[in-house]
Amino acid sequence: MTARIHRSGVCAIAGRPNVGKSTLLNRLVGEKLAPVTAKPQTTRERLRGIAGFRGVRLGGKGGGGGGGGGGGGAIVDAQIVLVDTPGVHVPKTMLNELMVKEALEALAGADLVLLVVDHTGPTAEDAPILAALAAAPGRPAVAAVNKIDLLANKQHLLPVLEKLAAAHPFRAIVPISAASGDGVERLVQELVALLPEGPPLYPEDEYTDRPMRWLAAETIREKVFLHTGAEIPYSAAVTVDRWEEPALPGRATRVVATIHVERESQKGIVIGKGAAKLKAIGRAARLDLERALGGKVMLELQVRVEENWTRDPAAMRRFGYGGEGDGKNR
Repeated sequence: MTARIHRSGVCAIAGRPNVGKSTLLNRLVGEKLAPVTAKPQTTRERLRGIAGFRGVRLGGKGGGGGGGGGGGGAIVDAQIVLVDTPGVHVPKTMLNELMVKEALEALAGADLVLLVVDHTGPTAEDAPILAALAAAPGRPAVAAVNKIDLLANKQHLLPVLEKLAAAHPFRAIVPISAASGDGVERLVQELVALLPEGPPLYPEDEYTDRPMRWLAAETIREKVFLHTGAEIPYSAAVTVDRWEEPALPGRATRVVATIHVERESQKGIVIGKGAAKLKAIGRAARLDLERALGGKVMLELQVRVEENWTRDPAAMRRFGYGGEGDGKNR
């Protein structure tokens, strides 16, 4: 019996803030991996998610940007290493500059690029990404128009598709809803069709190359985004200071972490009256960590002030924002 063809490669997910890149990554991987909030700039670093697919049928109809990747109706297995990147935006701090640099550098190391825009279409903020794609014409790119579930009339998609087709020769343009999953299967077909043939790049049971400490820090930071106002999330970083595996089966994993903010007034907001806000952040983070670990978690949180850390290169490196790294300092 002839073995089925396997394809694998790295796909960088790029786009401006808050278009749904992280939501799409989580759906493709099938795990809650990247933090997701309604606030822009939630993602600060490149994050690899490993998505495996079996029985992908190639050769479907292409999108509005030049058709699909072909394949003659073949059925293949595939592994896509998805690199979620920070949203490209106009930077205001050194941390913002690092985020934009991370996003654009990720495109250079990928086998293909997935540009995500929302249902309103591309804007001037997408220009650096389109320029990077134009500078590497041999690298295939696909565009996904996300949040189509928010459109009452799908006819409004037509000018968006036309604008994307004029902006770059995308191999395919696929309308999707990362939240509901609508169109995602077809998007997977288009991506897999553009991957080179090859064995899996990671073991089949892995879904990220990041350690659990890093995922715990990102989970806590997500809850800071969700439970605090406009100012706090962008001034907050999280480090995991201690990680103790359970000594006996059924016991809890002990996690001690610190939320770092830039000013004393921010510390009071994160803690809240009677420590109510900090307790809510900890409770929400603990539940997510217990689901991820499949067992009990004892989470201890504290809040510290690190003056103007988003403008201090040494502090940013200490908090893990100095390149991809391996997440050990998180």
